[in-house]
Amino acid sequence: MPLMPPTQRAGAWTVGELLCAQARRAPERIALDDGERRLSYRSLNARVNRLAHLLARLRVARGARVAILAKNRSE
Repeated sequence: MPLMPPTQRAGAWTVGELLCAQARRAPERIALDDGERRLSYRSLNARVNRLAHLLARLRVARGARVAILAKNRSE
């Protein structure tokens, strides 16, 4: 995947691809700050990838619908 500005082709990219591109562009920049914990784009990307691999092991296929019920926090 080429490193191009997300605004240029954002409609063609998945959220995961946009996050990965930002993690490569500015890995130490803060991606999430919930007041208690801060995560860099590198750390957030690593967490997202772990979750994606877990879902794949559980046979949740691309295109499947997954719901999340959570508070507005980094967990």
